[in-house]
Amino acid sequence: MDNSPEPVVADDLAAIGLFGRDKAVDALMRSSDKVTVLTGDSGVGKSEVLRTAQLRDHEALCPAPFRVRNAPGALQRALLDSLASVVAELTEGEPAARRIGRLISDTAKRIAATRMDELAAEVGRHLLSVIRVRVSAEAADVLQEVAHQLTTSVSQELAARIADASDPDVVDIVIEFAGDVVAFAGGRTLRLALDDCDRLDESDQRCLMDFAELLPEGIALRLSFSTWDVDSRTQANALVIRGAAPINLEGLTEQAVRQWLISEELPGDWAPEVCRRTNGYALHVSAAISLLREAAPRPFWPTSNLRAFSKRRPTRRGAGSTS
Repeated sequence: MDNSPEPVVADDLAAIGLFGRDKAVDALMRSSDKVTVLTGDSGVGKSEVLRTAQLRDHEALCPAPFRVRNAPGALQRALLDSLASVVAELTEGEPAARRIGRLISDTAKRIAATRMDELAAEVGRHLLSVIRVRVSAEAADVLQEVAHQLTTSVSQELAARIADASDPDVVDIVIEFAGDVVAFAGGRTLRLALDDCDRLDESDQRCLMDFAELLPEGIALRLSFSTWDVDSRTQANALVIRGAAPINLEGLTEQAVRQWLISEELPGDWAPEVCRRTNGYALHVSAAISLLREAAPRPFWPTSNLRAFSKRRPTRRGAGSTS
């Protein structure tokens, strides 16, 4: 089974609008902390806020968020793929590909010489393989040459360490690669965003704590946690205790829901009832709007609240309609 992290697809924000979430997005973008934790119940709109902050932040290198999976090694794979996305943005044409190829190769050899461990070379090969599929054919050929030069004597075994298990050594090596990427980018800050971090298993949660504390200068993390149960809240709070900046997302206000309804050509005076039945959770508001558009001009209110709405297909313009 493929345990690769899922890139969060960017929507056309101009078409969607982000009703009632500008303050949360601004707070996320203004945070100067190395780790910022965005929390809130499932369906409240965290994914959209995280994605929007990454898109609007033009001062730093901000790849699209990656949604982590509940599988061993999910953290290190998400970090590697997110880092590869940044490198791919910096790799245009053969000259840039040769520079980034040399950077990854030199970093891998430096780490291997220090640790007497070929794992660094395999991490470098993994990075190059991910970058290759995101750049031009010309650049991909150059990166393939470099990847071939980094072939290790125990490549298959080391690849398994990267793909299938939570490995603190891999996270440490990712940190060193990330530091060199920041330098390659001319000192621009690198902000990585991981979504659904509450899905990480126990070993990955421990690795995340270490990664957050060991971040070099110029690298920051934006993380989202669904706080639907005690364990999830505990995971997020542990990062805050260690110095992460917390931002908690609550349901949309009645005013925001009214604006959303009006934008969908529905009566704004339906907002109080929509808020009452959805708690202002963006996912459920979006589903409610789909239902109400079908029932307009006379609203149909199901007897149940969140569950009935959440089963509906969200509207095309449903801002914040993911976790």
